[in-house]
Amino acid sequence: MLKSHKQRYADVRSQTNQWQERIPPIKKKFEYIKGWEGENDNGEVEGLTEDDVKKVDTLDDAWRQFLIGMTEAN
Repeated sequence: MLKSHKQRYADVRSQTNQWQERIPPIKKKFEYIKGWEGENDNGEVEGLTEDDVKKVDTLDDAWRQFLIGMTEAN
């Protein structure tokens, strides 16, 4: 079982750079949506939930936490 976990760790580690490269386009897309949709009467961005906006705003911190966890798992 330990061998399979080591393989999964190696798989995740090998894909880390690809995932990191996806972050800027995701953030750019959300910025575009925010600018395109405008705000509704409640002051919320139309087309995005408050949860969606929070997730994008905390994306960098979540990525740092993931990298810390990967380092600790090593």
